[in-house]
Amino acid sequence: MNVLIIEDHSLIIQGYVNILTDIAPVGSVALQVAKSAESIFYIYQDNDGNHMRNDLAIIDYHLINNEGKNINGLDIALTIRRRDPACKIVIITAEYRLAILFDIYKKVDPEGLLLKNDLDYDLLKSYLEKVFNGAKVRSLTVTNQLQSIWKYEFLIDDRNREILYYLSLGYKIKDIADAVLITSRSVQRHISSMKATLLLDDSKSLLETVRNLGIFTLLFILTIMA
Repeated sequence: MNVLIIEDHSLIIQGYVNILTDIAPVGSVALQVAKSAESIFYIYQDNDGNHMRNDLAIIDYHLINNEGKNINGLDIALTIRRRDPACKIVIITAEYRLAILFDIYKKVDPEGLLLKNDLDYDLLKSYLEKVFNGAKVRSLTVTNQLQSIWKYEFLIDDRNREILYYLSLGYKIKDIADAVLITSRSVQRHISSMKATLLLDDSKSLLETVRNLGIFTLLFILTIMA
């Protein structure tokens, strides 16, 4: 089994190595460690696919590039998904914000998405064992955060998100209709449906409620992703 560890802290890398040693037979795991984003893009730059195939990649969401700047592991995960589609991806992050976690989930849908504060040695070992056995895992906080968006299922609809986004910019119904290429009546129907879901009477209350949920950043991300 080939395992790629993408992490820039030696102590954490050693912890991953110890866990992998515990859960896999001796000599069955070939480890490759990359401490920077540039290292990963170098590994996968061969357009003919002649790079080493990995069975598992453990990625730290926050990394430092060769210039000392912070970058996130999302682009790295997407590169691996594209170049090595059979590789199972586990992303470990200190980010607990819904917008970030949902962005990772939406774009990569990794086999493991784990919050560092949720983990100890035994729990991480358990999660990795499950991934090895074909399961998808989410740590407790990640699960709770992702579930919070499903409570407002209407936000999963691309059209509803677009309409809310343009409403937040102050667009009128006709302007929204022109922007999303549907009729004014359809826009009004979407708005009425969302208000009914939240038991609200007007569009201003709808915007205030969604804003209070702390997900306008998420709406923007999802709108430009759609």
